Amino acid sequence: MKEKKCFKEFLKTFKLLILVLIVFVFFGCLSSKLTQRGGEDFEKLNLYGGRIYDIAIDASNPDKVKMFAGTYKSNGLYMTTNGGESWRAVETGGEVRKEDEFKNHTVWAVKIAPNNPEFIWVAHNFWVEKSTNGGVTWTHIKNSTMQQSEFRYCMSLAIAPIHPSKRDPNRQIVYVGTGGPNNTYSSGAIYKTVDGGAEWKKTKDVDFPVVDIAIDPQNKDIIWAVTSSFGHGGWHGTLYRSGDGGDTWRKIYSLKDSGYLTVAVKPDDSNTVFTGSGFGIIKHYFDGNKWKSLWPIIPKNRKDQDKYNKCRLVADLSFDPQHPNTLYATWQTPVNGGGDGIGKVARSTDGGDTWKIYPHDFKFESLTVHPTNSEVIIAGGYNEGIFKSEDHGQTWTPISNGITTVTYDVAIDPNDSNHILAATFAGLYGKKGEEPWSQLLRDTTHSVLFHPKNSEIFYAGLEGYLAKTLDGGQSWTYSNKLDSDYVSDIAIAIDHDPDKETETIFIASGRMIYRRIDRRTDEGKFEEVLEARKQSGEYYPFNVVAIDPLDNQHIFAGGGGFFAPKVLGDLWESKKGGDKWTLTGLQNKIVNAILIDPKNPDIIYAGVGYSGGTDVPLYKRMRTEKGLEWIPSNKGIPGGSTRNWNSVTDLEFHPQNTNIIYASTLSQGIYISNQAKDWLYLWTPKDDVDTITTSSFYMATQEGLLQLTRTGETAGKVTEVYSQEGI
Repeated sequence: MKEKKCFKEFLKTFKLLILVLIVFVFFGCLSSKLTQRGGEDFEKLNLYGGRIYDIAIDASNPDKVKMFAGTYKSNGLYMTTNGGESWRAVETGGEVRKEDEFKNHTVWAVKIAPNNPEFIWVAHNFWVEKSTNGGVTWTHIKNSTMQQSEFRYCMSLAIAPIHPSKRDPNRQIVYVGTGGPNNTYSSGAIYKTVDGGAEWKKTKDVDFPVVDIAIDPQNKDIIWAVTSSFGHGGWHGTLYRSGDGGDTWRKIYSLKDSGYLTVAVKPDDSNTVFTGSGFGIIKHYFDGNKWKSLWPIIPKNRKDQDKYNKCRLVADLSFDPQHPNTLYATWQTPVNGGGDGIGKVARSTDGGDTWKIYPHDFKFESLTVHPTNSEVIIAGGYNEGIFKSEDHGQTWTPISNGITTVTYDVAIDPNDSNHILAATFAGLYGKKGEEPWSQLLRDTTHSVLFHPKNSEIFYAGLEGYLAKTLDGGQSWTYSNKLDSDYVSDIAIAIDHDPDKETETIFIASGRMIYRRIDRRTDEGKFEEVLEARKQSGEYYPFNVVAIDPLDNQHIFAGGGGFFAPKVLGDLWESKKGGDKWTLTGLQNKIVNAILIDPKNPDIIYAGVGYSGGTDVPLYKRMRTEKGLEWIPSNKGIPGGSTRNWNSVTDLEFHPQNTNIIYASTLSQGIYISNQAKDWLYLWTPKDDVDTITTSSFYMATQEGLLQLTRTGETAGKVTEVYSQEGI
């Protein structure tokens, strides 16, 4: 018995050593003690762009033009000191992981104090950071300090124009607008500090999330705030005003069937305010007795206007600091709202009475006028980064060098390993070999997949559509509009016969309200085949759909709310090509990734968890004496904690050996295993990982596309992962 036990231990150690050698052969490197190699193993592939929510320009040094830009995820906050020629990520101390840092967070607002450019405030996710030395170091405002742990998204921010006193140089009055508690959209709140963030007071509970706040430049006690419901239960919004520094508030104008997006006070007239909404620009003015609203002034003619089919989304408004009668607006008429979808910048030089409109090739989310040069405007793109105009908004030049875009998916051509596609927030990019990246689609792309036999054919999952190209991305066709506004993943099954090729496409989609699996046969329309709704009636998004490589009628679909608010989902199975679905034994889990053994469909691997972590991040289905069972199979991947961000986001087989599996976790690293028996830790990138591909090993992360580049050997002691005994 003892000899058998010793032999088993030897066999286990031998298998582990073989696995390590496979890693060595595949990657060209060994790691000492199989510990972290670090982010330096991966090269950033410089896909620039992203959504820019806010831009702040330092007026104290107009020659070098120091600016800050807040982005959707990626590095969160960027800074330039050369007018936008290059940008770098702004880093904090990072003492509280995932909290007091900008990386992988959404920075909704960044503001420079009007009377002291050394004071900078940033609203990101549930928190606020402040700097008193121009962004060199940062002080973290804890959620409990401001919100008493309600965990509301901090979505807007304004700094009162006051001069810090010599007795109290840190004195600052700051307002922060938030969403609802626990990341909900049913309400919002406005918080105020008068001592630089040491203490806070909730000044007002409002109807919806507070998306913008503006302070009257002539009177620091006059505060304006606008709200938007973001389409949750209908789109609505309200304009609020306080005349006593936030102690009391009153509603000025409420919108139904649209929300507000921005508010701007006329610099030389406290009685005139402009708001941007889904209906255009609205002018609010005090006539001596009461507040009145004139709208919309863009578009001018609202006669017989269908509110839904003629909406004008005005994303931002900015007055020229040198000329208080000059106002700029960025807006568009969305295609799904009956418009042309073309981005526009409007300019008025007479206080909003008349306007010049300049169409352009980009959609802007934010814009601000240079503080000392009225010809220069800096704009933040809806998804393509930062732009600069030197002719009052008529023409634009991209200045996004260094601002990496969120990458959602990556695909390698199965017929040419040098042909790669990257699905990013800034669009779909492709490259072959040493060629530079080319932008194939400008729409935000969430997923991409090659045709298995034809390199010129591939598919891109957009927000609400599936796009297909037959000529390598030169031209595209689009599916019918899907009810969901988000396509999260694509799976394709192609049947061949001697006369023609037919294809069946499944799409997993979800976000906002409607979540489902859609199917299209041949070139027909997509139809719903599965709805993601629990017996309680609660919806959840689908995250993945996978097709059995041995049987294209055998389909799996998994879902759950990966990002807050956490919503448990299920794994579904169809043996009828999507016509009929049943729940598998993996229920009340958030399923992110599915991997089906191409030699044995009884064996399935499921990556699970949400953005806050999970107890068991990976399950394996296999046949036992009890039948098909789902068994926790994460030995070696951290489990048991709800805050270790260990959720498995993607699973991939080794290109030449399907016994070897790779798993990416959100931010605990990349792991390798032999059939999910034991997992070995390989690397921890510095960025949240969404997807991986093991052909040349690329990773789609929140900070762009990364590729493994390190080669050679490292010497060191190689140990067994649990006992730490030498091999």
